[in-house]
Amino acid sequence: MISVLQAVKERQPGWFTPANKRFFQDCRYSVRYGQQTGERFLLRSTYMWSDMFDGPKTLHYRLNSLEDDLAIGPLVETVFSTRAQAMAWLREH
Repeated sequence: MISVLQAVKERQPGWFTPANKRFFQDCRYSVRYGQQTGERFLLRSTYMWSDMFDGPKTLHYRLNSLEDDLAIGPLVETVFSTRAQAMAWLREH
């Protein structure tokens, strides 16, 4: 039996290539669920060009919705400074 994250990776292999990961400065991926709705999300820890204009390289967290067929959907508009903030948002969603 494969994990949900592995199934997401198989559904969109281009998203998880080393080149794509390096370009977007993603560090880690995990699948999380909204506690109220049960909706699935892809949680990404990423630097996402934070140092583009000579700013400090800053790790933050982003959520993408996951469709029923495990296609990666749009980003949630909120950018989370910590994993704890992302998990608190998921508890409310």
